Amino acid sequence: MPRQFRSDDTSIWEEGFGNGSDGAFTISTNTTQNPTDAACTGTSGSTTLTATNAGFGAGQNILIHQTKGTGMGNYELNVIASYTAGTITLKYPLQNTYVTGAQTIVMGNFTDATINTGVTSVK
Repeated sequence: MPRQFRSDDTSIWEEGFGNGSDGAFTISTNTTQNPTDAACTGTSGSTTLTATNAGFGAGQNILIHQTKGTGMGNYELNVIASYTAGTITLKYPLQNTYVTGAQTIVMGNFTDATINTGVTSVK
């Protein structure tokens, strides 16, 4: 069963849904976003996740999702405590095991989001 989170469920997800640390986000022209993401693997109960992307950094909130394969559909949120040479050290132990076919992506912590008039393509 996928791990579920609610904004009022502080006993499980102390981080809430962001702290605004990335400031305001404005899209002023047609654009393609390039999120920090990577394929990943990790074992339930562990606080490490194998994933390679030099853009990962301490304090970032991440979504971990088993996109295909064993456990498909499982996901959870976590926080990066540190990142070194292909290993993400997590603030919280993993609730699920993630195998080949899993991926992780950094979630932005914006105070506000604006898409300017005339923008027709945001990918």
